[in-house]
Amino acid sequence: MKKSKRLGPCFAFKLIFCYLTFAAFSPAQQRIVGYYTAWNAARYPSSNISLTPLTHIIVAFAYPNADGTISASSGIPFAPLVQTARNEGKKILIALGGANNSTHFATVTADSTLRKKLIESIVRFLQSNQYDGVDIDWETPTNAQERTQLTSFVRELRTQLDQVSSSLLLTVAAPPTNWRGQYLDYPALIGSVDWFNVMTYDFYGPWSGFAGHNSPLYPSPADPLQAGSDSTAIAYLLSRGIPSAKLVLGVPFYAVQFSAPGLYERTSTPAVSYLRYNDVINLLSGGWFSRWDNVAKAPFLQNADATQFVTYEDPASIRLKAAFGARQKLGGLMCWELSQGLLEDGQQPLLEAMVMNVSTSVRTRSESPITSVATLYDSYPNPSSSAREGASATIQFDLLRPSRVRIHVLNILGQEVETRDLGSINAGSHYQVVDLSRWATGVYFYRLSIVEFGGEYHTRPKKMILRK
Repeated sequence: MKKSKRLGPCFAFKLIFCYLTFAAFSPAQQRIVGYYTAWNAARYPSSNISLTPLTHIIVAFAYPNADGTISASSGIPFAPLVQTARNEGKKILIALGGANNSTHFATVTADSTLRKKLIESIVRFLQSNQYDGVDIDWETPTNAQERTQLTSFVRELRTQLDQVSSSLLLTVAAPPTNWRGQYLDYPALIGSVDWFNVMTYDFYGPWSGFAGHNSPLYPSPADPLQAGSDSTAIAYLLSRGIPSAKLVLGVPFYAVQFSAPGLYERTSTPAVSYLRYNDVINLLSGGWFSRWDNVAKAPFLQNADATQFVTYEDPASIRLKAAFGARQKLGGLMCWELSQGLLEDGQQPLLEAMVMNVSTSVRTRSESPITSVATLYDSYPNPSSSAREGASATIQFDLLRPSRVRIHVLNILGQEVETRDLGSINAGSHYQVVDLSRWATGVYFYRLSIVEFGGEYHTRPKKMILRK
């Protein structure tokens, strides 16, 4: 931000800003894992990836062949990315399998000779390409016999990896429900696996017959399928005996579009479209309406004539997932996949939200006994579109205890354009919808204030961008 030499409203506004509190994932304790897909390398070259937010990057995919050897997608091993990761102290893994490349797992792991050859092929790949580990993404065993085969394969692979180096990592992709999870023997796998990447997405899709959330944080009684959520997935995996520190919560960077009039409505066709986050931003700018499910803690979009529905993630929903992970003492967050969160200007707001469970907390003057009263989050959608009737943005904040609250919105000059006195409200999460249809395009700032002890104490402002 440029500094102004002029002392005006903006300067006075800055004088009352207090400290910003960051509740961040510590790389020593919490993992931030990003999948990088080889087939999207043309759109998102590996040289463009900023590894700073990440602790681990998983390159997808290599896959097993019928003879126990492995092949890899074009571009792998991405030697310059490997070198950058090593220079920056990051870990890089290869993902083996995937939804479309798991065909030969069952036959190869059923035969002890082929299983041994597959393990040797994996170890050779890691050594030859200086990778730090492997992510087993067998999607998925389908019966009790294959469950036993996966266990034998993982245990034997762990033994071979340890003979090379005990620092080599072994992770496993974990389904979020018992439908597929019953065919993974988690108690038998725990001792061999560094962590499980939980695939907490695709709760709704072309098979559903209804439009629903791709990755809701919490279940909703209104869900006709009771398809699941992040919280039910973690509860399920904890019930299977997995330590919370070995669970890494999955965050989808992609959106899913259904032909349906709204949330939990029947679809007119089973076909769905998969969108990138940048596509979502474009839809918002094009007149789609953003909505928030306060039960599931998930955003969604609807078009003007209510024929299309899009489920997606935004920074606000991801921060709630990060906070949930912290409360559950999980091992971190992972995203599928990095290129899908990329905006046209190169920014990665979804990844930034993963890295920092950013909270803007009220800090009172040093003489006050109160240390933290409220948490203010990014508005959504952001950027927003103001040039249409009914356009709005939602401001979310949490109170640690009952307080008298005001919301102030200021323009780029620091002049107040709206003040909303909410009066005394209870502790908990709160949402305020702001009408944008009468505002000009541009940059605005909003802040929360708590009125008490004869003074008014403010959060640091958050930015709100309005597009045409």
